[in-house]
Amino acid sequence: MYHLLRFLAWWPQGLLYAFFRLLYLPMRYWPGYRKKVVYENIKASFPEKNEKEWIGLMGAFYKNLLDVAAETIAAYSLPL
Repeated sequence: MYHLLRFLAWWPQGLLYAFFRLLYLPMRYWPGYRKKVVYENIKASFPEKNEKEWIGLMGAFYKNLLDVAAETIAAYSLPL
């Protein structure tokens, strides 16, 4: 796993973000990473919003999660 992370860390940042954006659809719509937990947390945090807005916030959560993952991997290429 370490070697894969080091390999990905040397990709240009734009390419790394594009790669992780490709993972968005499978992560969001197929089994979904902790889909029920994310939905319930958003629902509890924003009770004034409706169902459609909660779903939109879930999509934003998954995009942000993948951006953070890309930035974390990119940090492997930084000098110590």
